[in-house]
Amino acid sequence: KGRIQQQGTPREVYFSPANRFTADFVGRANFLSADENTMVRPEWISVQKTEPGTYPEDECGRVSSVSFLGAATMLTISTPMAKDGILTAQADSLSASLPAAGDFVHISITRRWHLSD
Repeated sequence: KGRIQQQGTPREVYFSPANRFTADFVGRANFLSADENTMVRPEWISVQKTEPGTYPEDECGRVSSVSFLGAATMLTISTPMAKDGILTAQADSLSASLPAAGDFVHISITRRWHLSD
């Protein structure tokens, strides 16, 4: 039997999901290893190419795949920062410093949302 998970405008549900189900249902969601109730959307992640050892290991990762989607490029990053070991980040396809698969990157989170469940 189904039940309503959250009521609100599409914008409210996307930016302020009530729980993990809603966060995953309305878009891509990353969950952090430090707090599995903290959700981060791909566009809330900024990455910068760097060399290993420049930043703490838990703030970095290695790009495992790059998917061009027109104006945006999706990056899949292997990192201990993510609960499941993988973060999905969205980057501007026109960026001159767009990482490639295999690049080591520093990860900055510009926004996060704490889920209630």
